[in-house]
Amino acid sequence: MPPGSRPTGNPGEKPFNCAVSCGIGARLMDGRDVDPHTPANEDVADPTDPQYRRKMAYILEAPVRVRAKPGPKPQQGLDDVDLALLRALNADARKSYRDLAKELGLALSTVSARVKRLESHEYITGYVPVLDPQKLGFDLVVIVGVKISHGKLLEAQKRIAKLARVFGVYDVTGEWDSMVLARFRDREELNDFIKEILALPYVERTGTQLVLNTVKEEKRVLF
Repeated sequence: MPPGSRPTGNPGEKPFNCAVSCGIGARLMDGRDVDPHTPANEDVADPTDPQYRRKMAYILEAPVRVRAKPGPKPQQGLDDVDLALLRALNADARKSYRDLAKELGLALSTVSARVKRLESHEYITGYVPVLDPQKLGFDLVVIVGVKISHGKLLEAQKRIAKLARVFGVYDVTGEWDSMVLARFRDREELNDFIKEILALPYVERTGTQLVLNTVKEEKRVLF
């Protein structure tokens, strides 16, 4: 009689496979799972094998509650749920977990766990208001090219990045070693800034371009 079966009472009748007919998942002693929908006449291994007969036995288990997967690890990238959450927060970072869950059709616990994971792995690095610089008086935007002494690029860039009004410092190809973006209220502030940069160690020269009109300046990461 195959393991996991019991007599039906009629000698000529096929043995009853409880693990299959009861619809309950079973697990072999070596840790392998048995599909409860496998036909009763389909063997998962050769039952005539002595080693199989010694090792194998069926242990019936109650159905296990299925839990939502926590999502891929950072090195595995983002899945559709992560991307949907990021897009929703990109549109309005003030949305509550409850609002996000309702909008995306997710469980509240799933939203909470996913957002915390995205924060802990620095896909989300912070939440800030998007301010209008002109309404705050910053009418001038400049792009400053900086030529820096050989071998001193990072040291000079770190000093520049600490200056007030700077909101971007980039390594670039071409004539300049670095490009600096900054905002100012008036030309006097701009003049003082350029002189301050030129006074820094390892800065050889600068070239300043004044932005006449901002056509697009997207502060979000769009994807």
